[in-house]
Amino acid sequence: MKTVMVCVKRRGKSHRSCGVCGEGLAEALERLLAERGVAAQVMRSTCLGRCELGPNLRLVGGRFFYGMSEEALPAVVEAVAADNGNQ
Repeated sequence: MKTVMVCVKRRGKSHRSCGVCGEGLAEALERLLAERGVAAQVMRSTCLGRCELGPNLRLVGGRFFYGMSEEALPAVVEAVAADNGNQ
């Protein structure tokens, strides 16, 4: 089963961070994966080290997704499905 890390780190107001959107993205991703029947675990991460490019997600052992939005999550679901052989 694939794991998708979603950054939920909240930094100070003067620093860009994923936490503002990350939790909502994690919940939406869980919902989309379930609807599609794709076996994957969504884990919340405290930092993926790319705050300036966020919100960020990462397929464990695979690629990063930067500047994510809910509208972009179907691409993540497709990538997870492809990695799992569930297309």
